[in-house]
Amino acid sequence: METERFVGSVRNWPLFPDTNASLRRLSASFRLAVISNVDDDLFHDTARHLSVDFDDVITSERVRAYKPALDPFETAFTRLGVPPNRLLHVAQSVYHDVNPAGRLGIDCVRVRRYDDQFDPPAPQTDPVHTVPDLTTLADGLLD
Repeated sequence: METERFVGSVRNWPLFPDTNASLRRLSASFRLAVISNVDDDLFHDTARHLSVDFDDVITSERVRAYKPALDPFETAFTRLGVPPNRLLHVAQSVYHDVNPAGRLGIDCVRVRRYDDQFDPPAPQTDPVHTVPDLTTLADGLLD
């Protein structure tokens, strides 16, 4: 019951205040794609609140694997037609994103909004940069 309530709540989670403006800025200069550990319907509900169209959306449902498995990342290479060393993965989770991206040779920027609250005890891969929010990321990439 508790799990169902939690999963159901994901549909209503608000975006961070900087999300839409930062993604619009980034989309003017970069191709943007999503690699997400959700089912298609949950991403669709979130996407209604986004003001950009992504070049691709890769969900765990479509790939039939959840990060930290490498399959979602490898699917991104294939679908985007871009080798790992030409991608920049932006994410919060060291366990689900930074470590597997690093194993594949993908540079990763960690968005660290929550101090050490979600850090694993020993990261296996260091991100190339850590930023507090997407505004800082966009400023750094576009200036």
